[in-house]
Amino acid sequence: MKSFLARFSIALFAVLVGIGVSFVAAEYIRDTFISLQLNPEAGVRWYETLIQALQWSAAIISGLIGGFIYLSLGFKTEARSAGTALVKNVVISQGQFRTLYDLGPIPYFLVTPDGAIGEPNKAMLRICKGMLPEIEGKELASFFVPDDKEKWKDLWHKFGRKVAISDQELRVVPLTGGERYVLLSIFTIDSGPKKGWGLGTFVDITERKEIDRAKTEFVSLAAHQLRTPISTIKWYTEMLTAEAATLPDAQKKHLERIQEGARNMNELVHTLLNVSRLEMGTLPIALEQTDIAALATNILEELAPEIQTKGLLIKTDFNAQSISTDPKLLRIVMQNLVSNAVKYTPEKGPVSVRVKSSGRGIVMEVEDTGLGIPKEEQPKIFSKMYRAENAKKMVAGGNGLGLYMSKAITGILGGTISFVSEENKGTTFTLTVPSKTS
Repeated sequence: MKSFLARFSIALFAVLVGIGVSFVAAEYIRDTFISLQLNPEAGVRWYETLIQALQWSAAIISGLIGGFIYLSLGFKTEARSAGTALVKNVVISQGQFRTLYDLGPIPYFLVTPDGAIGEPNKAMLRICKGMLPEIEGKELASFFVPDDKEKWKDLWHKFGRKVAISDQELRVVPLTGGERYVLLSIFTIDSGPKKGWGLGTFVDITERKEIDRAKTEFVSLAAHQLRTPISTIKWYTEMLTAEAATLPDAQKKHLERIQEGARNMNELVHTLLNVSRLEMGTLPIALEQTDIAALATNILEELAPEIQTKGLLIKTDFNAQSISTDPKLLRIVMQNLVSNAVKYTPEKGPVSVRVKSSGRGIVMEVEDTGLGIPKEEQPKIFSKMYRAENAKKMVAGGNGLGLYMSKAITGILGGTISFVSEENKGTTFTLTVPSKTS
């Protein structure tokens, strides 16, 4: 209210001054005309009219100027109030952000252009088990276990090219010792005094890893315990089948189903054991010179009964040198890819298997003309126990472990596995494997 009265008073004063000045000036002009006796024949009518016009024009202009002054003062006052409120809000927001940054449960820190830690929050100090002077300014790389430092070098090189680091699993060694598993993310700061620095976070996943390890150990133990009774069932079933010549056809059929079930259970146990060994890092690697073309040929020969039953057209192109790798592990991957292509390609459809040398390794491509993988499900295709919905409808069996295990084994062998797929048109998997040195 006070602000309104002040602005109104100033504007009114300006209007009154303007009008007063205009009337005084007009009277002065009239007196001047009369004293000079200009155009005495016409009297004073024409300049009286002129003076009145000047008076009213000056009054109107004074009113407009007063209004402009009023509005200008109003805008100035509002702008000053808005500016004050904005500054106040910014200060409050900065304080709130700083409080959240310092006291939040997630470890936050800045990363300087040379890879040192800056401004770690309290959660970061807790995970590193140190005080601020012990952590700030120290190289981030110094907190990673030796086996992960090479991975960190690759990530830091990418970050230098403006590629954000997102949810990369690394192991951190606190100052007091021990080991923690974290997901590291670092994003570039693009403005302000710390432009070019990184904002980093750690997400502690140690407990999750321990739970996963416990589950893996349980699966491994259960699979080991199941091997003996399943082997017994399989062995006795084979004995009965060998002596089943005199049995009725119905009983032979029952024996065949028991034998098939025992065989499937044995394969599942074997797969579960391999998965648990992969996850625990206990799957041994035995390198030897391996003929990749011979390995692919052997896999196709094993799948020949299913290929012939479906009348599939198999196209092969083998032109690869031998490489040093683990043939048993590589065979698991190649067998999964080829058997999936055979399984999901419709009758009389073509399947292509190509193997060629590439540098000091090989590239294998398996192309089918089957179901394809729906676009929305493609990111999950290498997940454990995952099968695409269209695959479940076509083939009821399957445990969803084949591609998960294939990707894990490929990583152990130092290779890569990828695919391109279009639903209802087919999928092409590409496997690269380097020649490893012992």
